[in-house]
Amino acid sequence: MDMDVRAGARAALQRHLSRYFWGSGSDIRIVVKNGNIILLGAVATKADSDLAYMQCNSVPGAFKVVNLLKVTGPTQKEKKG
Repeated sequence: MDMDVRAGARAALQRHLSRYFWGSGSDIRIVVKNGNIILLGAVATKADSDLAYMQCNSVPGAFKVVNLLKVTGPTQKEKKG
């Protein structure tokens, strides 16, 4: 069941926060234990952190979401663009 919850969380996050899932790695790590989702890693804004939390709360089979994402602020590239 945890693998299904993790897959659902990853799909939801990739749909709404795809910029954190480029290449072979991702800036957001998803850990699931007994239906509880733990979000680890770093995002650029508080809004991205909140969106990740909300999306994972809607995953079928998820009991609880613990959001440990760090907000790092925009990178130099994002500030210029």
